[in-house]
Amino acid sequence: MRAIVHSSFFAFASLAVFGCATAALDDAGLSGDAGTAADGGASRDSGTPSEAGAAQDAGREADAGSSATGGSTCDPNRWVYMGDDPNACRGHAGEACGWTGTNLGQGFHCQQLSWGMGCAAGGPTCADAAPDGGGVDGGPPAGGNTDAGTSSDSGTSADAGVAADGGGVSTNFVFGPYKDTTIHMNWNTNVIATNVSGSAAPFATSVAQNGGRAVTLAFATGECGQENWGGVPGAAMATANRSLLEVAGLKVVLSTGGAAGSFTCGSDAGMNAFLDRWAGPNLIGLDFDIEAGQSTAVIDSLVTRLHAAHVRYPGLRFSLTLATLAASQAGQATARSLGAAATDGLNVYGVTTLNAVKTALGWDGTAAGWPAYVTVNLMTMDYGAPSPGVCLVSGGQCQMGQSAMQAAYDLHDRWSVPYANIELTPMIGGNDVQGETFTLADAATVARFALAQGLAGVHYWSYDRDVDCPPGAASATCNSVGAAGTLGFLNAFMGAGLR
Repeated sequence: MRAIVHSSFFAFASLAVFGCATAALDDAGLSGDAGTAADGGASRDSGTPSEAGAAQDAGREADAGSSATGGSTCDPNRWVYMGDDPNACRGHAGEACGWTGTNLGQGFHCQQLSWGMGCAAGGPTCADAAPDGGGVDGGPPAGGNTDAGTSSDSGTSADAGVAADGGGVSTNFVFGPYKDTTIHMNWNTNVIATNVSGSAAPFATSVAQNGGRAVTLAFATGECGQENWGGVPGAAMATANRSLLEVAGLKVVLSTGGAAGSFTCGSDAGMNAFLDRWAGPNLIGLDFDIEAGQSTAVIDSLVTRLHAAHVRYPGLRFSLTLATLAASQAGQATARSLGAAATDGLNVYGVTTLNAVKTALGWDGTAAGWPAYVTVNLMTMDYGAPSPGVCLVSGGQCQMGQSAMQAAYDLHDRWSVPYANIELTPMIGGNDVQGETFTLADAATVARFALAQGLAGVHYWSYDRDVDCPPGAASATCNSVGAAGTLGFLNAFMGAGLR
């Protein structure tokens, strides 16, 4: 991703690898550009659990009088506060719900989801809601398979292709937004901040107050041990923000590289110095975003560092964030496993990275042999000119939810990476490639797929973009789609079961 729209995530590099023309750019780095040269970027915020808990207590009493076991009368005026209880919607089918203390008109309702009764965008109201035990509007019973039944706003099946014996939420599942640390940062104090609510606030406070639990900070660049974050030295960034994130109760993934810069690491000592700055109970992961034209030697060196880092920090997960296409077959309407017919969606940097996992970490190329502490995080965005060769096409455009699912299938089919070690990162709202729009319905589609397929995580680019602005060129500070509402995508993901 370039420093134009994403403020630091991904850009798909090496158009020639796929033989397709795409024009895309990203802010400063988070882009899955399926065809631009190596540029790219990613983001998230903080708040105190006690504040969220107080709002939870205040809001949940709005449910008083209804049974949690079903059989209650649907009240169109009741507000079901979700808080930290994924089962708060039980007994409240059709009633308004959300993660704020009062109803702010978000448009979420308690409804039947793939994993049971939950809170999600849209859905039936009290006038047409079915009892909890059965399907909603002919949908599946709680916990049933939603294949070919639930349709998204874009007109494609929301969960088509999800395995009926899929996973559910893994104890290692990670969900949360990326935070481009340079957007709205307080440059006087080096405190990571956001303006998503309309006024400047510490990022950690904002995320926690709005129900978030994990964040990915982007991007550290330079040589490990001497790294910087958008010009802020690594030690200064950690000193200013580590305690704020811990007080807010947020789990933290540190993301390095991105489209706008490169991260290198030539020694285990340098890696230790980098991680030691942030080490603590809230640090859960380190991410290598590889898309800025790194050489094979640099990529091999990065992957080589993972073994010693894993020994020193056995509780950390290590992710490899790679640009991807989502090749499908002509006429294919919904995502599905293509088996041996699947096309490799990775570009030259992705291929080099997975080959480095073989040489540096001893991976034998099988699902059983994949290192359990490593995940592949696919940038499901900016595919390029719509065609089955790059994405799953619907209505002449890349269907972003289905394409994200297809990318996961293709990675598993072509490379034997276990689903439990695959993560997805879409770019919410308007992507850099005009016509590619990731909607609230797509958020629900991806969330349900991740839960059903037992993926390792879902992230999104980015927290600061989760506020409305009209459709148009992609922006680093709004969603370029409109009508989603402030933090509408965070709420849509959580409403579909991600926490």
